Amino acid sequence: MMPSSNVEWDQLRREATKLERQLEDRVSKYQMLNANTAFDTEMGYGKQKMGVGQGNDSDDSAALLSAEIERTMAALGDLNERMSAIAKRTQSSQHTLLVKRYREILYDYNADYQKASQIMEKRRESTALFSGAKMRNHDNDTATEHLLRERNAISNSMKSAGNVLSQASEIKADLRSQRASLGSTMGYLSGIAANVPGLNQVMDAIRKKRSRDDMILSGVIASCILFTLWYLFG
Repeated sequence: MMPSSNVEWDQLRREATKLERQLEDRVSKYQMLNANTAFDTEMGYGKQKMGVGQGNDSDDSAALLSAEIERTMAALGDLNERMSAIAKRTQSSQHTLLVKRYREILYDYNADYQKASQIMEKRRESTALFSGAKMRNHDNDTATEHLLRERNAISNSMKSAGNVLSQASEIKADLRSQRASLGSTMGYLSGIAANVPGLNQVMDAIRKKRSRDDMILSGVIASCILFTLWYLFG
């Protein structure tokens, strides 16, 4: 591998590691924000009932965080493509394994983000529906009360799902850390395997030199024997 490729690869790897950490942190925050939306919705609805306007802090934070996550995923995807081009050019198994690892990381985080986004969007739709229903004051509000009970049930279910997602995110982070360790080990083993042909060549050279020395020694011994026989019987 050329020195320029080495330098470029190291720079891309460091940048990819930095983006991976940022993406992990932002997706985790997005999931936590998603888990807390149910509680924020309840508090905002209580303010609406008392005549106080509901703030949009949670929605603004979610939109800002969502934009940051999408930018980070796009940047990591671009880096992965550039690393893949270097891996193809150098034909390095270690580089290929690392490119595959980052591709899997990007896929996993994107799946987590899309799942959390879908849950948050469904919660917003439910909140808008049931909040609008409760703000209407009619004499016969049986249907409204039914909708509110459904809303509370959905809110509790979403909050439980958010807690489960938070725990699953922590477990996945641990598994990713273990996978990174295994990936480093595999890269180290691949490096050793790549050096095996060189070791085989050294061993072959040693065997050839030893065979040549044996032949020379045999020739010297044979010459000595012949000279002794000649001297005794000549």
